[in-house]
Amino acid sequence: MKNNLNESVSSTPLISIIVPVYNVENYIAKCIESIIGQTYKNLEIFLVDDGSTDESGRICDEYAAKDDRIHVIHKENGGQSSARNLALSKAKGDLFGFVDSDDWIEPDMYEKLMAGFELPDVDIVMCGYYIEEYSEKKILRKNPEKIYSNREALEALVRIKICSNLWNKLYKRELFDGIAFPEGRFYEDTVVMHRLIARVRLVKVLDVCMYHHILRDRSTCHTVSAKMFFDYTDAALDRYDFLKENQAAFFEEEKSLILLSTLQRFSIFWRNWYKMKKDEKKRYAKEVRRLRDFARKNVGPFGIKGWPLFMRFSSLFLRNDSRFSFALYYGLNRLYDIVRPNVNRATLLKNI
Repeated sequence: MKNNLNESVSSTPLISIIVPVYNVENYIAKCIESIIGQTYKNLEIFLVDDGSTDESGRICDEYAAKDDRIHVIHKENGGQSSARNLALSKAKGDLFGFVDSDDWIEPDMYEKLMAGFELPDVDIVMCGYYIEEYSEKKILRKNPEKIYSNREALEALVRIKICSNLWNKLYKRELFDGIAFPEGRFYEDTVVMHRLIARVRLVKVLDVCMYHHILRDRSTCHTVSAKMFFDYTDAALDRYDFLKENQAAFFEEEKSLILLSTLQRFSIFWRNWYKMKKDEKKRYAKEVRRLRDFARKNVGPFGIKGWPLFMRFSSLFLRNDSRFSFALYYGLNRLYDIVRPNVNRATLLKNI
């Protein structure tokens, strides 16, 4: 018998939860169970089977037969963005949430996120999350409870106090009007997030961890390819250009910080050149030259006054494109990791 819950909670806002599904037969059941078991019941759940070749699609259909809040869409493989865009076009919710198909959420996650909308001008509520590597090691990521204005939210995004991940947030529907995920690329959430944040009135941050993000060998975030790094730096440049063109006052006030954030992403590209396959390195070298030209145009040989010493020193390498510079920069980064093994350099932006 199907579980029909909508009639009893029709006075509460409907949340549309979107889950792209691709070859996750060992993970999808736990993911779905964690969603249908939410204490907040007024949900519609879109499971978008993106051309899976394993049993993922069948598992989704089995759950849909038991719970009429679940809608399964089977489509040809087109990537996460195409799956999300398709679900967004069909979603009827007042709010949108996103869950990755190999992750899972705490039973009261959406109830607590909903409670964060107590002020009418709040457009996004976000919580902290756990990064779980192979289900053995847990890394907790959260920030103190806070309400950000639009200006403060933009700055927090650049400083990575608001992360670009889609899945630890609940969004008012209207934020997505006219916005679609770019298809055929990695880091599509990064490209969309600054567009969403630019529209908010207030963002509420909850001081609780409710989302479990699972890292596994074959997951997207563990894919190492030239395209992944091209898309990573493209996302950084897209954010830089978007803020420059659409948030001019903020850009002028925080140009040094925005440049630092952009080059910090470039530095990851530099540090991983050695992982590229031989046939990818020529293309990789062309991308390096593009990033080199950006660095030369916008910062001096030793960065900008006020930057952390590490990034000021990195600027010297980011303006170069020789293999010697690659090798030296990689070696210095390895040394840095040995000397300061517990430092996540991405979080250095938070305290600047």
